[in-house]
Amino acid sequence: MTREERISQKPQWQTDMTWIGNQLFHTAKENLPQIRQIIEAYPGKLPEDREMRETAYLVLVRHLRDYPEPDYMRWHIAQVARETDRYILHYMLDEIANWPFLPSDTDIVPLLNCTKDPRWLVYEGAIEALSICDREEARQAVRPFLEREPIRKNEPVYGDLGRFFAMNGTPADLPVLEALYKRADRNIKYNLEYAITGIKKRYQKSK
Repeated sequence: MTREERISQKPQWQTDMTWIGNQLFHTAKENLPQIRQIIEAYPGKLPEDREMRETAYLVLVRHLRDYPEPDYMRWHIAQVARETDRYILHYMLDEIANWPFLPSDTDIVPLLNCTKDPRWLVYEGAIEALSICDREEARQAVRPFLEREPIRKNEPVYGDLGRFFAMNGTPADLPVLEALYKRADRNIKYNLEYAITGIKKRYQKSK
């Protein structure tokens, strides 16, 4: 049976996809329960199920940017552990950094585990998501990326590293960041400088 044939037998799929697509750029607090219901209604591995969850997770993460409901934020992070598709994980992780906060009691283990994923779409998204998490376990998970060689091989990740350390780095991270800055390419230097400057400004304010 083709994808089109499967969808034709599920009229609710088209209804849900149309609705969820319409919410991508129109956030509303009252949408949160229905978004979660749609995600839970399509748990399978068929392409149309993955497409539905991919879109719905992106809609959810954007809604939580504008309406940060802790229960839904914690639920979204927990769902990361249930997904394996790199594109779905990318959409789940990519915009968490835009949330105004992460509830203090959130279990971030799913995000920490994603930093160990070999797929760059996943580990980059995890580093970006962790930029709103000022916890030592987050720093421990992200610091090894500063030790990867050669630098250019991991060039795409330096934008996320710059943001993470600017927001969460400590003075202990400065020697490694400054050493990398001295030998990095010009396009990477900007991100490292952003991290170094961010750390210094935060700790000057705290004195």
